Amino acid sequence: MKPVLRPNRKASNEDILRYNGIGMSLSAIAERLGCHPTSVTLRLRALKVAPADTRRAFMEDIFGAMDQNLVEEVADLLMNNESNQPKSIKAYVRELIVADILARRLSGRPEIGEASDNDNEAPSQDA
Repeated sequence: MKPVLRPNRKASNEDILRYNGIGMSLSAIAERLGCHPTSVTLRLRALKVAPADTRRAFMEDIFGAMDQNLVEEVADLLMNNESNQPKSIKAYVRELIVADILARRLSGRPEIGEASDNDNEAPSQDA
């Protein structure tokens, strides 16, 4: 297939990479950027980036319930890392889970699934 030669004025490569990197589906990316899902697919293919695997994805539900500024902050965080390569949301969530479990072990907090007095409270800002 020939590479896409015309620029897409509706969506930048960076925006497509950012939203793909946080696990959004092609149709959700297209809707957010005001273009067709095929345009997103072709752009990712031209950039030699695989589309996010959304067969079991739940990230759209998570991000849909979040403030747009927080979504943008997560996307920025994943794009700006030491390797200068977009980090996948999958890798980020994996790191968060591992860090949380290690912190729980070190602090003696209950493991996930065990009752705690603070289960229904919002996480503190200094965590």
